[in-house]
Amino acid sequence: MTLVLTIPKHRNLGYGKLLCKKIQDVSKDLGLKEIFLFTHTAETLYKRLNWQELERLKLNDRYIVIIKRILTMRIHLIKFLPK
Repeated sequence: MTLVLTIPKHRNLGYGKLLCKKIQDVSKDLGLKEIFLFTHTAETLYKRLNWQELERLKLNDRYIVIIKRILTMRIHLIKFLPK
């Protein structure tokens, strides 16, 4: 996942969570088992969404965090209605 962000006036309104959910759903539909990203600003958001920290690196004068999300299978339930 790269270059996903919310502009400052729309932060802390749940849009980041919605974006992550959509990206995870599309990734699952594509058959991916895990996805990775790096961040230097939204570490708290991803931790709340159960992403797992893999590594913390210093890049120039700031730290970036590399994290991953293990994707569970999407199960589509079909309701069978009585005839």
